[in-house]
Amino acid sequence: MTISSTIRKAGPYPGNGLSVALPFEFKVFTAADVLAVKAVTATGAETALTLGTDYTVSLNADQDAMPGGTLTLVTAHATGTTVTLTTQIENTQGTDLTNLGGFYPKVINDALDRATIQIQQLAEKLSRVLTFGISSGASGSLPNPTPLGLLGWNAAGTALQNFVGAASASVSTFMANVVAAVDEVAAQTALGATAVGRAVFAAANAAAARLAIGAAASGANADITSLNSLVSTNGGPLGGFRNLLINGNFSVNEWGYVSGTATTGANKYTLDRWRVVVSGQSITFVASGIGRIVTAPAGGVEQVIRGYNIRGGSYVLNWVGTATATVNGTARTKGEVFTLPVNTDATIRLIGGTASEVQLEFGTVATAFEHRFPADELRLCKRFFYKSFDGPLGTSPGDNGAIYSQVNTSASPADCPVSLRFEEEMDRVPDVTPRNPTQAWGNLAWRSSSDALDVGLTFLNANRQGANLRLNGVPAGQWVRGHFTADAEVY
Repeated sequence: MTISSTIRKAGPYPGNGLSVALPFEFKVFTAADVLAVKAVTATGAETALTLGTDYTVSLNADQDAMPGGTLTLVTAHATGTTVTLTTQIENTQGTDLTNLGGFYPKVINDALDRATIQIQQLAEKLSRVLTFGISSGASGSLPNPTPLGLLGWNAAGTALQNFVGAASASVSTFMANVVAAVDEVAAQTALGATAVGRAVFAAANAAAARLAIGAAASGANADITSLNSLVSTNGGPLGGFRNLLINGNFSVNEWGYVSGTATTGANKYTLDRWRVVVSGQSITFVASGIGRIVTAPAGGVEQVIRGYNIRGGSYVLNWVGTATATVNGTARTKGEVFTLPVNTDATIRLIGGTASEVQLEFGTVATAFEHRFPADELRLCKRFFYKSFDGPLGTSPGDNGAIYSQVNTSASPADCPVSLRFEEEMDRVPDVTPRNPTQAWGNLAWRSSSDALDVGLTFLNANRQGANLRLNGVPAGQWVRGHFTADAEVY
């Protein structure tokens, strides 16, 4: 039979203290042909194992059709060691063909297979030696060993030679001064080491080296707490999306709230994500930098942080201004550390004073306020309240950004479906309210293209990504346009 595989090695099999059966798939003639080598991974030290003492071999019955077998270790090799299998067939030829003698195909095949295996054994060994490219003219012969000598290429790059002492090797002028130094201190001086640097060189261990440069001892945080107020090169705070409060600087006003307007009910939203607690009270605000300073009423203005943002543990609240604050009804001071339960909504309330740059963050240290990009802050707000127009809620939206239906091409009025899509996936399935483009609050109908007729709508269904409506009786030959709001706030 032929030997169709060039593989002459199995493994290395890593030890785990349990496995003893090691399979191999190369042809052998007897169990003694198998060689097992155990290696220590950390040192690379290898030991040839002994058949009968360290292992047994079970060969497959037909080594031509199914070469190989299984080597079974007497004791499982430990973690940190490997066992590699190959063959150790001697480089001899034992087949003798005589005149007028038997001429059996199996004898010839086995002789040829033996020669092939011997070639493969040699090829496996040669695969682990250094070789030169076929076009290289360099000599690979090694010179005789020289005590404490270094092995390297000669000046022509054609042969290897021994180098004894630094003088035999080419070094820079700078390093020559280091090599020529009479002692350790002189070498350190040649390297330009200061007194502190020499102390680090002389340190017996890591703790001594840290002490030499004035660092805190291992495990201490005296040299870390100073990083709490660390800022970036350009002066901004490090990290991102640390603030769990949305619109913490009160810059987003998608609701179109007018400063000082009394609310008409409890928990009415004003600036995005912030609601006035007591009906009839209001907030006032003035612009300040890229945000606003808000004056909170006696009953408070608050934000509910959704529980999916709270991982549990220690949190700290901080703000600028004279307002007081509560968290889940408990009074908290600026920079105070407290615990929030995991995956549970938290209510942050500001009471009776000014406030800006309000921040709640995970941890025990109040860091500088996180100024997010306006577009990012707006996207976060739109998860809770979205409108399809730019102006305040109490004014006519106009046609900019309006949603348009298809043209009713029939000869009589017909219903027409309309699909609405929200810019962001909302926090919950929102309450969708149609808005007439030509009127303020109160008219929930959309307007026909002739501006002569309001067309009513029927709400069909909604999810967190959008909603489906039906326009009832679109006039023949016309289309209908309109706006909407989607409210997914916490009430």
